[in-house]
Amino acid sequence: MTTPLPTTPTSRAADWWASPGGQDAGRHRHRRAGRPGVTGSGRPVVLHIVAAVVVRDGRFLLVRKRGTSAFMQVGGKIEPEERPLDALVREVEEEIGVALDADAVRPLGRFRATAANEPGHVVDAHAFDVDLPPGAEPRPLAELAELVWVDPASPVAPLPIAPLSLDLIAAWTERHA
Repeated sequence: MTTPLPTTPTSRAADWWASPGGQDAGRHRHRRAGRPGVTGSGRPVVLHIVAAVVVRDGRFLLVRKRGTSAFMQVGGKIEPEERPLDALVREVEEEIGVALDADAVRPLGRFRATAANEPGHVVDAHAFDVDLPPGAEPRPLAELAELVWVDPASPVAPLPIAPLSLDLIAAWTERHA
């Protein structure tokens, strides 16, 4: 189970939100040859990402990338010198074809979990609570194979869900209880 980092204006996490690429941006590029997913120090590679928690009528939007089995939130890696909010807006438009208004986005926190599709990696995620614009209908684009709307209170069929996504659904549900 992961624990969200504080996002108050006085927290170090809030400073990270505003910094281009966040702390240690690009650190995930340094790998030890012959051991995928492990840095030279033997620690897992940390991927700095953003994740959009989108909820409509009590159901969470989850996506699955081509060639993978786990469903997860829309999002992706933060590019060097990119701010987390900018990365989120870019990823949402690239993956589901929806242009976000910054006023419809609220920080949910920072989370760390085992990466679902990259063995030996962990994700350090900036999670955002996102309201889609009225009438917006997400559709799978780019590397996405499919999208689903999941109601955790009454799942229709069990889906493989990424560890981070399980934590984000729990955090969102707790915050909005």
